[in-house]
Amino acid sequence: MAATPAPIILDGGTGHLLKDWGARLPGLPHAQQFLAGVVANEADPELVQRAHAAYIAAGARCITTNSFVATRHSLAKIGRTGDA
Repeated sequence: MAATPAPIILDGGTGHLLKDWGARLPGLPHAQQFLAGVVANEADPELVQRAHAAYIAAGARCITTNSFVATRHSLAKIGRTGDA
């Protein structure tokens, strides 16, 4: 039996999955709640790990770094420009 290849890690829409799973930033408009996903890297890393595990369990060979919105522009919306 052949070994399972290691996942390839990219950047993508993990933040939207985390939003669907309940990651929230109080006071942020609904349309911007995807930003809660990037904060989850610090605030709820277990949720991020669970998202990665779910993608792998579903057969994904590519998972994301959950850094897509970790930009100065996006983080400025929540007062965290310096964290980009």
